[in-house]
This record gives sequence, structure tokens and C-alpha cells, in this order.
Amino acid sequence: MSRGFRWTLGLVLVASAIGGLVLLWPTETKRVTRMVERFAADASFKPGDGNIVRLAKMEAVTGRFAADAQIRFESLGIPVHEVSGRDEIRQVVALAQKLSGGLDVKVYDVVVTFGPKTGTARVDLTASMSSGKQEGFTAQEFALQLVKREGAWLIQRAESVKTLRR
Repeated sequence: MSRGFRWTLGLVLVASAIGGLVLLWPTETKRVTRMVERFAADASFKPGDGNIVRLAKMEAVTGRFAADAQIRFESLGIPVHEVSGRDEIRQVVALAQKLSGGLDVKVYDVVVTFGPKTGTARVDLTASMSSGKQEGFTAQEFALQLVKREGAWLIQRAESVKTLRR
């Protein structure tokens, strides 16, 4: 092998490695999107899940919120409901687990917009939820305000979005 060929081969390999890292290295948008998708997976549980699994999922869900987080939910036929802080969020999740035979949460159309201040983001999404005790599913649009603390994206505020209604 000639020296020029080895240099060319070496440069191609290095360029390929760098290109692969750039393509595979997650961007902040991908990190936020993955966090939201994992949140939905953690909020989901099956009717047969035991107490340890449910407790682990409850802690995973509440751990994705900032300590002083706020949730404001309003939907057709349901009065406005507000929850503040991880402790209240934990109680709501525990109640949902207790009252529901199972819950399947999915997120769609996740759009991430980074805020003017470093370490803030807005996430707009549609979430669908189907319960083991109810037929069909419910879909709702949400707007999330995220903050980055100690390298992790956390939900600071979650709010349902009013959509056009007849």
C-alpha cells in the first residue's frame, strides 16, 4: 500500500467517524423530545403491574417535574384543576393509578422551541390516553414549559390547551 493511499484511507475513516458522531450525538431538541417520550412511557402502566412497578413509575413521573412545578388542566366537561409541587403531583399520579385499571399514554406532534433565556424551552404536543376502565381514548393538546437544571430537562409548568370547539 502506498503512503498516499494510507493517508487518504486514514482521512476517510476519521471523517466518517466524525460524521457518525455528529449524526448520532443527540441535539438538545432530541434530548427534550426523548424526555417527553419517556415521561409518557413512565405514565403508562398495565392492569397487572404490581405495586413495586407502579411505585417506580410514579417516582419516575414525578421526578420529571421541577420541585415547584405547576399543572393546569382544563377540558370540556371537566372543571379547571390545578396542581402545584411534586408532592401534589405524586398524589394525583397515585390516585390515577389506583382508580384506573391501566393507562396507556402516547405523545404526538412534539414541537420544541427554546426560550430566550438559556436553559428554558417550550414543548407543544398532543397526548392521547386510553384507560383500561374506559372505552376509546382521550386526546388533548398541552403546552409545557421546561427548565434545565443540573443537566436535566424538567417540566416547570404543564397546561392543557383549549382547542376550537363547536
